[in-house]
Amino acid sequence: MTIQIKIFIGYSIDKPMRLHLEKSTAWKEDKVTNQLLLTEIRFHEKDYIGIYLPNCADTPLIEEKEKEIRTLLQHYCPKLILAKQNAFIFPQIFLG
Repeated sequence: MTIQIKIFIGYSIDKPMRLHLEKSTAWKEDKVTNQLLLTEIRFHEKDYIGIYLPNCADTPLIEEKEKEIRTLLQHYCPKLILAKQNAFIFPQIFLG
């Protein structure tokens, strides 16, 4: 059995964000063509959107990736106000 640990950074998908994503033509097009740069995951009974970080992620890289995620979300959901939302970062363990 192999154990893999990944670090995820992203935002919680609340109802307003879900509605914006569902209305976004860019989001739908990227999802259909498998061009999405963001990943949706479920963790502790909540949905999140973001990315998995490289194994050796330092603080500047984490901050850079958080800005990239925010920029992508604003591209998909230009009317969504992300300023009040905090990014989440947590490890996930995968057994294979």
